[in-house]
Amino acid sequence: MTYQNFGLKFDPFAHLDSTKDARLYEYLVIPRAVEIAWGDKPTAIFAKPGGGKSALRTYTELVYRGTRGVKLPITYVPDTYSSEPDFHFFGLSQSLARAVMIYLISYPDIFLQFSSTRQAETKHLLIHLPYELNFILDILAKAQSTAEIEQLFGVRAISGIEKLGKAHQEMIRLLRCNQVAKTGETNIITLMTQAKEIFEIASFHILVDGLDGFIETAEKRSLLKWIAPLLNIADSWAQQHIYIKLFLPLTISDFPEIHTCAYMQTASLDWDDGLLAEVIRRRLYVASNGSFDSLDALSTPDLHNVELHLARQLDAEKKLPRQIIIKAHALLKQAQKNPDLAIHYENLFREEIRHVA
Repeated sequence: MTYQNFGLKFDPFAHLDSTKDARLYEYLVIPRAVEIAWGDKPTAIFAKPGGGKSALRTYTELVYRGTRGVKLPITYVPDTYSSEPDFHFFGLSQSLARAVMIYLISYPDIFLQFSSTRQAETKHLLIHLPYELNFILDILAKAQSTAEIEQLFGVRAISGIEKLGKAHQEMIRLLRCNQVAKTGETNIITLMTQAKEIFEIASFHILVDGLDGFIETAEKRSLLKWIAPLLNIADSWAQQHIYIKLFLPLTISDFPEIHTCAYMQTASLDWDDGLLAEVIRRRLYVASNGSFDSLDALSTPDLHNVELHLARQLDAEKKLPRQIIIKAHALLKQAQKNPDLAIHYENLFREEIRHVA
């Protein structure tokens, strides 16, 4: 699709994977019920695949990054699954190390002001990165922009910094010079306590996502067993200002084990036609620089509430943001074939569009 033909500055329907959408924060639609994800309590958010879990998790991360590290988000998206009792805590130590590295990239001057002891303690956190620290430092030394590092870690910088400068190079030099032995044992609470003292963090928010794939390959009870260690410590960690936020498949929302945590808040990402239509309107408004906020502006005069019609065409089980984005994209591709580049009645209601998604 050539988005410029429709007066758009970019294609607002290009990204189905919200974690790869750099503009997500500009137009994300959030059902009010799931705003609890931003609170200071453990939380479980349920949704179908494509229902907005990762988008909400990404946005929640951005909300906390706005605190400049006072409330530190730790994104935990496991690459593999295991029933070993310490599996999560090994993965969390890697995720914490990523969060610390991104913090340092955002504010290198803070590290430069540390005493040599504090610098050594900081390096001790970084040696838990999923890659060897020297390898990471080599990449940092050659990087032209923070975007390269964000892509490597899958986490965005806290500050709006775009280029790596002299302060980063000096930080890299000091990290290379500081000798710290990596211990074989990883105690995640010890590591978080250390990070809290070093960076004056008020609270940690552990964002657990990427579990839809588990449901596709294993029985639902297996996923419950996998998250059980996190559920078991959710309440005690909350009292230490460490809040676990789970973004979970809807299919396990009725398991009572999830609701036994005293402090756990739960909500489902539910989408009605109005909210789905708003998903399209917000994206159009941003992509057009505020010139229009509806597909009506790209349609013949006889069409009104086009995005609402798209939402109503979705079957009940497919009333999801991903599905209406697919439909909107397909509709514009159809309109592009028209001589006037407008959406016509037959485009909106033809079988190819009605049954897309």
